[in-house]
Amino acid sequence: MKLRVEKKYIITAVLSFLVIAASILFFLAVNNFGRILSAISFLFSILSPVIFGFAFAYLLAPVLNFYEKTVLKKLNNNPERKKLTRVLGMMMTYLSFLAIIVFFLWTLIPTLIDSIRGVIGNSNQYIENITSFVNEFLKGSAAEGVVQDQLNNIADNIINSMDMLPSVLNSAVSNLITVVIEVANSIINILIGVVISVYFLAGKENFFAQTKKVMFALFGKRVANRTIEITAHTHNVFSKFIFGRIIDSAIIGVICYVGMLILRLPHPALIAFIVGITNIIPFFGPFMGAIPSAILILFDDWVKMIWFVIFILILQQFDGNFLGPKIVGKSVGLPAFWVIFAILIGGGLFGIPGIFMAVPIFVIIFGLFNAFITRRLQSKGMPDKSSQYREITAEHEETTPESESESESGFGLWGKVKGLFWRKESPETETRQTFEKDDLKARASEADINSN
Repeated sequence: MKLRVEKKYIITAVLSFLVIAASILFFLAVNNFGRILSAISFLFSILSPVIFGFAFAYLLAPVLNFYEKTVLKKLNNNPERKKLTRVLGMMMTYLSFLAIIVFFLWTLIPTLIDSIRGVIGNSNQYIENITSFVNEFLKGSAAEGVVQDQLNNIADNIINSMDMLPSVLNSAVSNLITVVIEVANSIINILIGVVISVYFLAGKENFFAQTKKVMFALFGKRVANRTIEITAHTHNVFSKFIFGRIIDSAIIGVICYVGMLILRLPHPALIAFIVGITNIIPFFGPFMGAIPSAILILFDDWVKMIWFVIFILILQQFDGNFLGPKIVGKSVGLPAFWVIFAILIGGGLFGIPGIFMAVPIFVIIFGLFNAFITRRLQSKGMPDKSSQYREITAEHEETTPESESESESGFGLWGKVKGLFWRKESPETETRQTFEKDDLKARASEADINSN
């Protein structure tokens, strides 16, 4: 007698094996988490020039596209001059980037150094100003003596730290060789990354075409098309967020600098730089830049600090309600809670880069999950708006023989797993659905005949 194994048992066995294997891998990953992080860190250190080159090319690609489509439009329209257009466009792109770096080094850096020197040099005066302000504010109160003692201790610690600064610098000289080696390695990686970025930019269309070719070769058309669609969506989100936030923050930094010069507030270059850099981070960025800047101005004069706080509030309202929506868009597509959640997770895992990249990454994950949920609800004939579920209570439905057979056979679970990436159903499922539709049509026709 020939042993016949039904396909539903094979599917169940395969899914069970995958679940067990995934559980074992998860257990091993948790127990060896430190080793895994060390291996990932080592791999990233080796590939850091390639990663930097790709990131650098990604940031310069819009500039190259701008030059090719506007400045070099006539050459770009001529198929025989495509290579010449690309060479000229790349030269203009890298020269523009070099001009920005030179401008930054020759104008902003000296101003920042002078501001930092002024802050350090006037530290004793700042302490006296803060002490006198607190004494006047708490004069005659019970807390005056306690606060005065604490301020004196803080002032003594700061002065002692300033006095110990030369000795600390002298002890740091012993580690100078290690620092020089690390800086030299970083510079070498950056230079190699710049060279790699040239190759990325020169053949970016070929790289994209080769990637698509590999996708269609390794996977089916539906999976490859779905992957390309997700990649395009990812690029759209990242480019919109990254370039929008950079441009928006640069404009806010310039406005902050001009406004502080008009209001005659201290340290305009340093504070404008802090406000502009921190403004790149969504939600927490304005607070991260405004609070230390306000404290720095408080050291000089508390009245000027109040003017600065009012100015920053007006500037952030202008950015949040007018400038930001015009450049970045009305919203990143996430509720405020999920923005905070993404920033906390990204910052806790990867520090400052994680804070910056957490929001666009979470936007992509949130969008894909939302699209999957919407597609599942629509396939069930149910509404896909959250507001429509506010008044819906639990509904108890009787289990039909069809649903029982489907759960037993494992087609429901298998379809859900496949539905995460593509919509194609297995031939058995399509055949079964066809039979079910024909059976329903036959029953409906029979009911019409009986009614007539």
